[in-house]
Amino acid sequence: MKKVSTSIVLLLALLLNVSAQKHILNYRIKEEFSPANDIVGIQFDSKGAMWVATSYGLYKKEQNEWVLSGAANIYMQSFFIDKHDKIWTALWGEGVHASVDGKKWESIKAAAPSGSANVITADNKGEIWVGDFSAGVLRSGKDKWINYKAGNVGLGDNSILAILPDNKSRMWFGSYHGLSLFDGKLWRLYNKANSKLPDNNVYALLDDAKGDVWIGTCNGLARLSGNTWVVYNVENSGLSSDLILSLGVDAKGNIWAGTNKGVNVFDGKNWQTFNVKNSALIDDRVQVITAYKNAIYLGTSKGIAVFN
Repeated sequence: MKKVSTSIVLLLALLLNVSAQKHILNYRIKEEFSPANDIVGIQFDSKGAMWVATSYGLYKKEQNEWVLSGAANIYMQSFFIDKHDKIWTALWGEGVHASVDGKKWESIKAAAPSGSANVITADNKGEIWVGDFSAGVLRSGKDKWINYKAGNVGLGDNSILAILPDNKSRMWFGSYHGLSLFDGKLWRLYNKANSKLPDNNVYALLDDAKGDVWIGTCNGLARLSGNTWVVYNVENSGLSSDLILSLGVDAKGNIWAGTNKGVNVFDGKNWQTFNVKNSALIDDRVQVITAYKNAIYLGTSKGIAVFN
């Protein structure tokens, strides 16, 4: 009976992997080796057009072509398309730029005091938030940008790696020295010294339909539900690596965790890993996860993989 059960489990795993390969579609911006295939952001505008930020610039998918928007050889860190289809980019060495059509770009110098921005997004009210390389958090205001810095507020440090506006209108920030929460009035800093955060290097943030916040660190994945922490790592779960680079949630509520060793999918009970060995995944380093309609888009260092 034990051998039969084992055979059934192996058969089911094989069928799942075959099914997954059939449903993975890979894209490359350039067919040859190029920094344009190093994907750092994937967004969709109101018309359903896909925009992709890379280490070589910003591209828009038009039918079967990838069209460069703006200058080439621009090292992008992050980008965001707001509710008016205005594109905001966070660039290394070039600060923040914005465009209403993807052709004419405006430099927003006040949004990135250090000259480099790591991450950019918007809150539920439509205000733009920027995570600077070394100047903390910037928030668009009515008349000027508001700058929050470590030492003045509860930020771990001034190099911001991730920003999450949650479904409770709160703002979360990941840095090299912990996780910060801003509820609009008060700040709170979580780190290894005062919480069960598995590491102070916070690279990715996500909230789910239950209101839980998922935190990706360089030493495992944490889930914060109210005041309760649950930590997942390679020793106690199905994670393929403790280095969590990206997070996403699909239409069924499954949590996707991108690592340097493939992507892990968690349904609340079971884990499944997709990598280049067991699936058609284009690359094991999954840097971006974006859910759109019934698909999950994975940005890797070698291109894009789409799970339908």
